[in-house]
Amino acid sequence: MSDLKATLEKLAADFAQAAVAAIQGASLDDIAGIASSNPRAASAPHGRRAARPTRRGRLHRRSAVDIGKVMDAIVALLGKHKGGLRAEEIRAKLGVSKKELPRPIAEGLSAGKLKKRGEKRATTYFVGAGAATKPTPRKAKAPTKAKQSRKAAPARKRTTPKRKVRRVAKPVAPAKTSAAAKPATPAS
Repeated sequence: MSDLKATLEKLAADFAQAAVAAIQGASLDDIAGIASSNPRAASAPHGRRAARPTRRGRLHRRSAVDIGKVMDAIVALLGKHKGGLRAEEIRAKLGVSKKELPRPIAEGLSAGKLKKRGEKRATTYFVGAGAATKPTPRKAKAPTKAKQSRKAAPARKRTTPKRKVRRVAKPVAPAKTSAAAKPATPAS
């Protein structure tokens, strides 16, 4: 058993010395070529990762520029469809994953570039007023008589009606009389 152990240790030491000697004798270009032949390293762009899910299903962090590009693509797509589109239709036409879409849509809604109608899966998205390149000026309307009378009315102090408290009269017990309070009777 000790012969086997000694043989393995000798082989391992010889291998380590040979590997170090090979690396010391190689040029930097050779070493860089070996590192770039790694298929996992070659598929990822330098400095950034694509917004694709990891093994656990989470997206890599996207920059504001990436989210803005997707939002602009959504606005352009909805500009072509005046009747609006649902989220799954937008996803299918743009070719983005289900997890990539909610953030650009939320950003578009908050910026006013998108507007929505409906709830949950029936939500239809449209181009919002903030997406127009030239906003159309609106004429100020004169207030109607009904609005003028509401403005002139005095402000109410209370918006909810005051609760009425019903008070019940407590029965009054007869007063206790003490000896000092009794009227004196005439002595005969």
